[in-house]
Amino acid sequence: MDAKSQNIYLIGMPGVGKSYWAEQIAVRYALQCVDLDSILEVRTNMRIATFFERYGAAEFRKLERLTLMQVLEVFNCNTVVACGGGTPCFYDNLAQMKTRGNVVYLQSSLSYLFQNLSDGFQDRPLLRLPDWQEKLSEILDQRRPIFEQADYTLNVASLSVQDFEPIVSAIQ
Repeated sequence: MDAKSQNIYLIGMPGVGKSYWAEQIAVRYALQCVDLDSILEVRTNMRIATFFERYGAAEFRKLERLTLMQVLEVFNCNTVVACGGGTPCFYDNLAQMKTRGNVVYLQSSLSYLFQNLSDGFQDRPLLRLPDWQEKLSEILDQRRPIFEQADYTLNVASLSVQDFEPIVSAIQ
């Protein structure tokens, strides 16, 4: 097996559906499924938004990095990993994921993200603002160049679980 192709890492903006698609792919192709944000919440015994409030973004990114590195070691094959929205944008996280699997950027329009986040943007620490839509647009502009370094880009507007078949085939 090619060392490059062992796992699938889903990256993209908050609200794009990384956790949803990770579950769908795992069920459809009989893979393990790991949600980085869920692991962080269990590990800290608090919601990510609460951790951000108490300890700040820098401490969160350190813990996220440590957790990602542990996931990379423990789940080293046939796993779909739903990453946090900012995970690939800090440290050398993206490079680490790319050396251990295929990174898939789940791309979407801003209107899609606005719709998905309209009822839950308050749960997103970086979006707890009256002008959250403007902030989301700024974050996308900042992160897009990093996201576009993924091995694959799939637009969620017309995505189906079958679209992941060639990516899954590369790891099996």
